[in-house]
Amino acid sequence: MARPSLYAAFGHKRSIYLRAVGQYVEDKAVDWNRALFDEPSFAKALEAYFLILVAIYSEGDDRPLGCPMLSVIAGEATADPVMSAELSAALERTDARFRNRIAVARDDVQLPPETDVDALADLLAALQHSLALRARAGTEQPELERIARNSVALILRSAGAIPVSDYATVAPNP
Repeated sequence: MARPSLYAAFGHKRSIYLRAVGQYVEDKAVDWNRALFDEPSFAKALEAYFLILVAIYSEGDDRPLGCPMLSVIAGEATADPVMSAELSAALERTDARFRNRIAVARDDVQLPPETDVDALADLLAALQHSLALRARAGTEQPELERIARNSVALILRSAGAIPVSDYATVAPNP
């Protein structure tokens, strides 16, 4: 298909790129949302979520590509208001996803009732961004997995999460 035909069908380059990224994210979101929300254990859910992200970020023929939203759109956001709006919307979706999962864990007594949901969501989002950027910079998948596991463990300990071994003895809130 010739370039004028592509643009007539899909719009200019930016529109084509944003549609492609949107479809990519929609396809991948099925896996990471399942990992985050289908697993009752907050700790196991976080580990599964971040390991899936690492696998996605590590895809690429010659080297890892990272996240298209954080790797490409972030670079264009300062010069392009449409890209800036797309990036802001993506960041808010990530924050909301974490806030929702943290609230579920808190309601299930896997986190203390006084858990600062927003602060914990910010930390988890920062980890996600760091993994994406490290993948884009060429960090190998095993190293990204190590960073993800260690960071999740540290974040959970800092948040006062109940150890996985104790989950069976704690009754969730009715």
